[in-house]
Order: sequence, then C-alpha cells, then structure tokens
Amino acid sequence: MATFKQDTCEKVKKALQPEWLKSFLKKTFFGSSCATHAALKNELNRYCITCTEPICQHCASGSKHGPHKVIKIYRHR
Repeated sequence: MATFKQDTCEKVKKALQPEWLKSFLKKTFFGSSCATHAALKNELNRYCITCTEPICQHCASGSKHGPHKVIKIYRHR
C-alpha cells in the first residue's frame, strides 16, 4: 500500500511532466525519412507537440503544422 508521501511525489512528478513528453520519448528520429515529402533533406528531425508526431523540415513549414508548436531535435555525435 502506497503512503501519502509516495502518492504526493507521484502526483507532483506527473504534474511537472508535459502530456506530450511520454509520446516524444517513444519516437525515433533521424533513422527514417518523411513519408509525405520525397524531397532532399526530409529527415525526421522535428517534433510537432500539437500532433505528437515526428516531422521533417518541409512538414514544419507547411500549412498543416505551420501554426503548431514544433521543436527541433539535434543529434550530437
């Protein structure tokens, strides 16, 4: 049985974690190309927070994701 302190810690941890983060951590970036755009440099290196899906630079500047919250993913080697 969980104690009051454990329950409180879990509630605080959940409140501090954005809703989209869990989905974001399950996604794969850089390993595949965008299925929508056949253009060069269509690597999945952005994440649309609104749609919770990885997107390419062409998707990010398009009409569908243009007004959405998008973050760019960087890969360090």
